[in-house]
Amino acid sequence: MQLGEWIKAYRKAQGLSMQRFADLCGFSKAYIGQLEKGINPKTGKKISPTMQTFTKIANSVGMSVDQLLEKLDDDQPV
Repeated sequence: MQLGEWIKAYRKAQGLSMQRFADLCGFSKAYIGQLEKGINPKTGKKISPTMQTFTKIANSVGMSVDQLLEKLDDDQPV
């Protein structure tokens, strides 16, 4: 599972809109949408989130970065 797939599944399980999740994490709704799609719309390439992005998301959902990364595929770009 890639980060975007996990975000979408988490949002659905928690009943959160994309905007609400973005607000919790301190990101824009557009960025959360890009993460969920996994593609950078400007380049057409796979998104490689920064460690800061992983940290913000993990903190926002009450888990450590390590716990979040364990839920993702080994080929998740960082």
